[in-house]
Amino acid sequence: MMHGYPFAIVEHKGMRRVFEYLNENVQTISRNSIKKVCLAKHLEFKVMLKEMFSTLPGKVCLTCDIWTACTSCSYLTLTIHYVDDGWSLRSKVLNFFHFAPPHTGLEIYNTLYEKSKEWGLANKVLTMTCDNASNMDNMVSHLRSSLLENLPCDGKFFHEGLDNIQASLKKIRDTVRYIDAFEARLINFYACAQQCGLACNTKLWLDVSTRWNSTYLMLKKALYYRRGLDLYGSKESYFQHCLSSLEWLKVEKICELLEPFYEITTLFSGSDYLTSILYFYNIWDIESLLLSAKDDVDVDISAMATKMYAKFDKYWREYSLVMSFGVILDPRYKFDFVKFALKKLHGDDIMRANSHPIKVRQELLQLLASPSYTLDLDVPVDTGKCTQLDVPSVYGEKCDSLSFLACSIVSGVICQILFRKSISKEVFLLKFL
Repeated sequence: MMHGYPFAIVEHKGMRRVFEYLNENVQTISRNSIKKVCLAKHLEFKVMLKEMFSTLPGKVCLTCDIWTACTSCSYLTLTIHYVDDGWSLRSKVLNFFHFAPPHTGLEIYNTLYEKSKEWGLANKVLTMTCDNASNMDNMVSHLRSSLLENLPCDGKFFHEGLDNIQASLKKIRDTVRYIDAFEARLINFYACAQQCGLACNTKLWLDVSTRWNSTYLMLKKALYYRRGLDLYGSKESYFQHCLSSLEWLKVEKICELLEPFYEITTLFSGSDYLTSILYFYNIWDIESLLLSAKDDVDVDISAMATKMYAKFDKYWREYSLVMSFGVILDPRYKFDFVKFALKKLHGDDIMRANSHPIKVRQELLQLLASPSYTLDLDVPVDTGKCTQLDVPSVYGEKCDSLSFLACSIVSGVICQILFRKSISKEVFLLKFL
C-alpha cells in the first residue's frame, strides 16, 4: 500500500518465494485476505480519528477539490485542517474517492454533507475552501443552509474561489511552442542566448493557461531571455512571433504586477506554519498594489488592475471579517492595526474606513460572547525582535472563550487549492469558504 502496489502482489510467485525464503513455514494469503486486514485497520483508525475530532478544543477548517485524471476519471478530495491540544497545526485527508458524473452543485453538496456527518463534523466547521466554479457556488449555498445553525455568526464566513491576461501573452506562448517543437531550434536559440552573454541554466517555460502562477513564471523566464529571443527572431526566417519594444514593455509591467501576488500566494501555500495570521496584512498589501496599478499610465495595465480590483472588492467586505480576527489575535498587531490599515486604504471613504472596524468588533464580541475581553485585543504588544507568534504562550493559559477562538482561527489554512485555482491571471477572485 505504501508504494501503491495492488493487493494481488501477495499472490505473485516472486513475492511468495521471498516470503518462503524469509520463513519456510509461512502461510501465504490471498489478495482478498490482505484486503480485509487493511480495511479493518482503516476502520480502526477512522474510529480513533472521529473520537479525536470530537474532543478538539476549537473549530475545524475543510478544503475540497475535484480534479480529473489523465484517464478522464474524476476524483474528489476532502481535507481537514485543525489545531490540536498541543497547539500544532494538523492536516489530514479525510476522503479521496472516484466521483462519478454529474458534477452538479447538488450532487457535490449531498456528498460533502454526508461525509461531514460521517466524520462527526457537522457542528465543528468554521470555514471551507474550494474553487469558484459555478457548481461549487451552488454547493456552498446548499451546504451553508444545512450547517447554518452550527456555523459561527450564521455562516457569514462561508465563502468561495478563478481568469485571463491576453494579447502579449499569446506571442510569448507561440514563441515557446515554436522553439520547443524541434531540438534544432532549441540548439539555435541557446546559441543566440550565449552570444548575448546569457547563462543558459534555465529553460523557457510554457504555462498552463488556467494557472496564473505558471504564467508568471513563463513571463519571468521569457524576460530573462529577451535579448536571445530578439536575436533568434532576426536570424530565423520562419519565426513570426517577435515582440516589439512596446510589447516587451507591457510584458515587463504585467510581470511586475504579478510578482508580489506570486510571492504572497507562495507564502500562503505553506502547510508547515500558520497562515491565518499572515493573511490580513498581506491581502491589505495586495489591495494597496491594485489601487496603485489602477492609476498606471499604461491603459491596458490600468484596465487589467481595475478589473482585478472590482472582483477583489466584491469579496473583500466578507472574507476580511474572519481574517481580521486572525490579525487581532496576533499580539503584534491587534485591533489597532485593522483600524490603521483600513484608514490608510480608504481614507477618502470615511464611512467605509470606520464602518468595517466597528463591524469586526461586533462580530468578534458575538463569537467571544463576552465584552470583558475586548481590552486585551486593542493595543499591540511589544514583542521585540520576535517575528513569529508563539500561540501557546499567548493564548494557551488565557480565558476559555478567547483560547477557543484563537485555536479555531489559526487553523484556517490558506491552502494551495485556494490560490493556484482561485487567483486567475486577470481576475483576482478570492473566495475563502
